[in-house]
Amino acid sequence: MSKLNFKTLSVLIALIFLCGNSSLAQQSISPEKKILIQEFRKLTGSQNINLSVNFTSADIQDTFLARIEQDKDLTDAQKKEAQKSLATAKQRMDKQIQDFFGDKVGIQQLSEDTAVALYDKKFTEAELRELIAFYQTTTGKKSLTFLLLEKNQLADAFSEAFRQRLQNFTKPMVEKEQELLEQEIREIKRKKSN
Repeated sequence: MSKLNFKTLSVLIALIFLCGNSSLAQQSISPEKKILIQEFRKLTGSQNINLSVNFTSADIQDTFLARIEQDKDLTDAQKKEAQKSLATAKQRMDKQIQDFFGDKVGIQQLSEDTAVALYDKKFTEAELRELIAFYQTTTGKKSLTFLLLEKNQLADAFSEAFRQRLQNFTKPMVEKEQELLEQEIREIKRKKSN
């Protein structure tokens, strides 16, 4: 089981900006090959991918709090006022993240697309036919236990695809919340000067 942990916003933002959009691009795969891939996956027991993804907006909130605390132009009262707006921002982000992770259909489709792309890359149609025939034999069935180790590679590929999808989702959210925080700080400072 793979775990995806985002410990700090700086790591998240660095990944967002450094990783570009390199994903498992699903090319045109013939319907016959998709059927063979599905049959092969069912036969080998690799049709289900189990993994855990951990993500929390607390790290983002900590980064925003640090931003407020480091602003030397804000008084303590203004800092407290700015910190209060973070609770609302955290609620907005938590709701969006909950909705994102609640998209079971989208996640399942991403899982299936990732698997099909991986198997398409690794095997030709002829190889899939040969493998299916082999794994229906006694010797092939015995070797399936060994193949279960291949699930790790598939889980890693899905983790990468899901990480990229999560980054694409969180980047605009974090940027928007950062912009709202900056506006709030400017407003607090404007009130101070009046």
